[in-house]
Amino acid sequence: MYVYLHPKWPQIQWDEVLLKTHSLAIQKEVLEIELFSKNTEVFKNTQNELRFLDFSANMALQGENKFNNHAPLSLKTKRYQSVFYQLFYNSKAFFKGHLTEAYLSDVYEQFFDNTSSIYRKDKDALQMSSCDFGRERVIYQAPNSQDLREQFSLFFKHLSQIKSNHYVLSAIAHWWLKLLYPYASENDWMARVAGDFYLRKEIFMGIAPALQINQKDYQKQLEISRKSGLDLTGLLLWYLEQIQVLIQKIKEQFHKEKIKHDFKSHHSSKNLNSRQKKVLKLLLHDFKGHLTTKKWAKITKTSLENATQDLESLNTQKILKLNKSGEWKLCLD
Repeated sequence: MYVYLHPKWPQIQWDEVLLKTHSLAIQKEVLEIELFSKNTEVFKNTQNELRFLDFSANMALQGENKFNNHAPLSLKTKRYQSVFYQLFYNSKAFFKGHLTEAYLSDVYEQFFDNTSSIYRKDKDALQMSSCDFGRERVIYQAPNSQDLREQFSLFFKHLSQIKSNHYVLSAIAHWWLKLLYPYASENDWMARVAGDFYLRKEIFMGIAPALQINQKDYQKQLEISRKSGLDLTGLLLWYLEQIQVLIQKIKEQFHKEKIKHDFKSHHSSKNLNSRQKKVLKLLLHDFKGHLTTKKWAKITKTSLENATQDLESLNTQKILKLNKSGEWKLCLD
């Protein structure tokens, strides 16, 4: 029996004591992120990197697996990116109160051109099957379209009455949208939008990068929770663990940007030529592969003699160091 057919639906429950430890750990790490964010330049650079990580993870989950920072963007991808950044990165204040149907409808209409049929109107039951070719099986059947209005009303009413933190609300909102599959298309994306509404109240990222890493386990958790009764403790614990994965990514990116910022501040007064400035900027941002004397000469379009002089000067100033493999590295210690 699917959970929404349970006689006591939608009286979902969970073990608040078990969740509390994870929630407190997350809150502690969020406070650390807020301390990082006091450095305006580091915060801005980190945000830019995380925005792209967030967006590219969402696109990968939509099937755009080859999307990367250097690939040409399709018109669809450009539209998604524009709306995505506009909606989700103005400020935390954008996400006020509780999630509403009007908010989700507005997001849907901005993302997708076809607004004449926001909600699905299927005549037959909407079923999801496994991808095992020749051995397909129905793993889930969503509520019938004629029941969607009632189910959607239950969703928003119950969500607004739940007394818990934003991390738990994020998990429940995401899970419930995955349960209903209410939209004519892009239901997976909209489920993340619902969960991210609460998550972005605390941090400036959505859940997609964590779900991308653990896709198989994610599908397994969903399948179990749809049939395991009204107790969502297992799913919620798993979701909170994914938020912790996400926060570690944020902290790692802050740390990287802090190192870059400190490096630039420390060496800003050094007398560097244009070639040195050019390559150092690449090393701090988009450099691919290993730096050698030959590659320096190629990048700066200069002779090997000049390249050697440039590198030795940076080595003397303790800006670059040469390792045993003959590769030049930034002195970030």
